[in-house]
Amino acid sequence: MNKALFLDRDGIINRDDGYVHQAQDLVWMPGIFELCRAAQACGYRLIVVTNQSGIGRGLFSEADYLQLQAFIHQRFQEENAFITHTYYCGDAPLLDAEGQSVDGFRRKPNPGMFLEALSDYEIDPANSIMLGDSERDMVAAFRAGIGTRLLLVGSSVRDQEAGHQPALGAHTHIIDSLYSAMDFLS
Repeated sequence: MNKALFLDRDGIINRDDGYVHQAQDLVWMPGIFELCRAAQACGYRLIVVTNQSGIGRGLFSEADYLQLQAFIHQRFQEENAFITHTYYCGDAPLLDAEGQSVDGFRRKPNPGMFLEALSDYEIDPANSIMLGDSERDMVAAFRAGIGTRLLLVGSSVRDQEAGHQPALGAHTHIIDSLYSAMDFLS
């Protein structure tokens, strides 16, 4: 079976400046290309799993999103880091009458995008890593059985409180830079 480095997009691949949907607004996160090249050298597939609620909220079109996704894939190729696949969910968050989340199965914190990737690419979840910047990323990865979960703090407009660790077991680690994520590659 294969192993994967799952990556959230906003806050991991690019700085989370809120609903980034045009190439000229994208700012790469420091260390993203180095990390991805190192992961590939260790045998990881690079798979992006990203909520893109700006589509469902009407802030940008799916075509806008796909154009930026193509730009990101191209830039990664130029950097000799090859994204195997990007899974995205364009749904806006949904709440029931009591204010409880009723999001679809693909929208994180639900594991649908991960489960698709595990099946599509014969990935061993126990030997894979999720790198995200929100508790929602960690919950989705936990629900999909991803063996190592890395929560990057200090990178996005929706940061977690410093030192806050989700109650998701010993395999969720807080890191402060993408360079720190390299310590978890094997």
